Amino acid sequence: MNLKQHFHSIFFLVLLCGFPAGQLYAQKLSAGNLIDSLHQKSDQYFTEGRMDSALVVTDLLYALYAEKGDAQQMVKTKANRAEILRSVVSLDLAYEDLMTVKSLAELLDSSFIKSLYYNRLAAIQFERQNYEEAKIAAMVSRKYQAIGKEEWLNYSNLNILGAIYRDEKKWDLAIEVLKKIFKMAKGVDNNSEMYLALKNLGFTYFRMGDYRKAVETFKLYNENPVVGLNRHNISENFRYLARSYEQLGIMDSAFVFLDSAHKHTLEGMQEMVDNRVDDFRITNELNNQKLENTVLVAESDKAKLRFIILITVLLLIVVLAYVFFRQKQNYKKLNAKQQELNEELEASLIFKNKLIAIVAHDIRNPMSSLTGVLHLYNQGMISRDDLKDMMSKLEASAVSVNFLIENLLNWVLNQKEALEPKIDSLNLNNLLNKTFLELESQSEAKGLSIKTAGLSEQITLQADESMLNLVIRNICSNAIKFSKQGSEIIITYQLTKDIHLISIKDFGLGMSKEEAKRLMGLEKHTSSMGTSNEKGTGLGIALSIDFLKAMQGSLEIKSQVGQGTEVLIKLPK
Repeated sequence: MNLKQHFHSIFFLVLLCGFPAGQLYAQKLSAGNLIDSLHQKSDQYFTEGRMDSALVVTDLLYALYAEKGDAQQMVKTKANRAEILRSVVSLDLAYEDLMTVKSLAELLDSSFIKSLYYNRLAAIQFERQNYEEAKIAAMVSRKYQAIGKEEWLNYSNLNILGAIYRDEKKWDLAIEVLKKIFKMAKGVDNNSEMYLALKNLGFTYFRMGDYRKAVETFKLYNENPVVGLNRHNISENFRYLARSYEQLGIMDSAFVFLDSAHKHTLEGMQEMVDNRVDDFRITNELNNQKLENTVLVAESDKAKLRFIILITVLLLIVVLAYVFFRQKQNYKKLNAKQQELNEELEASLIFKNKLIAIVAHDIRNPMSSLTGVLHLYNQGMISRDDLKDMMSKLEASAVSVNFLIENLLNWVLNQKEALEPKIDSLNLNNLLNKTFLELESQSEAKGLSIKTAGLSEQITLQADESMLNLVIRNICSNAIKFSKQGSEIIITYQLTKDIHLISIKDFGLGMSKEEAKRLMGLEKHTSSMGTSNEKGTGLGIALSIDFLKAMQGSLEIKSQVGQGTEVLIKLPK
């Protein structure tokens, strides 16, 4: 490693670990322990859910291995990086990462590294719903695993195959494979693969309609001591338990587990906010330490100048003038740096307060309604039949809360400049059908009908599918929220010379021009009530504007009070 690269390594470690920890790692550099230390940091950040930091450390590891020419570790590091990207649902980026080292992986002698590479490829292709490619990759991984004798990779590949059979509705084959994995992994105390098999098995029973077996399996999954550390997994498991009990007509248990799911989701959101504040605090402490070091250097310079003054009187005037000039420059730099740090700290506090305010105002009400219904039921003030009648509205409220949480997560990533659009060809009709399915519970709760015009199976757009799905879903959700009971929503498509134009029109409350203008900017955050007292935040519209801007598109709102609202989505041809 040359001097410049050595300095860059220390700089990265200081940023990631704080100044004292950075000094410690710098000492380890000379002892040849940098790579081991970086592996420990990468595992730590991945476990803590700090994926951005984990990606930075993994990139540094890959650069070090590339400099050494270690092909095996380069492939392994890319496989680990792809797994980090997969965990934050950046599936296309994860796939592209693996493709950059595909030819290198195929030339390796290590059967373990080859098996690991194709295992990660199978997992990513499965989540991209490329089932045939996922099967092929899993089979290749199993072939190399049989040579290397790495049993955990065999369990992982079987879990992927079982999940594929489940999604293909090959129920008997899926159950056979997943039960086999559970038994094999349990025999060698491989908890992670054993409980992943249980999770997939629970989903299989649920989708095939065997809700009693689904309940038994999900309950057994909750006994895993490791699962509690992942709030997303435990929340998802509670949610499916609630849905299973609902299908069985056991409404009290359904509400208990639905309440537990929301509790874990909210606690996860609070942890995300706290981690974000901690990142700003560490950065601020690092910069303060740098300022202290700058002051120490200035004091050292003064001591040297005093020594020079004692040596020669002839240079006294020149030296004093030089010291005066240097102090003035240093003072200006220190003031400018301190001002910059103060602005960063203020921005971090505003960021935290804004998130907490949104969570407090827009999640508390639906959760209070759910808690209130559970209390009334437990007190015997409402019957089972009344409770069942309320389920559709409560489910719509829960979906609304879930949309808000997803918007908050995407907004946090957008504020960190971590979202980059992946432009590709997509079928608009398929995307709208997917969106209608996600909004079904909300629209049914109000008796709304969603109609389309000008659409055909052949309409294709150039856009990021995930971003455009979120934009259309947010706008449709708002249309439902502010529509009257039994009204309708009309979605039309028009192709002009330069743009694709998608119109989403409702006949609800409408708004004034001033309200529409405020809605277009998140800085002036407003909260409006829907026709059934649903809570609105303006966050979804602001996020939609950002996503469309990233895709070179735009958004326009036309509305009149009492006449309804029309939102126009414009994308380049």
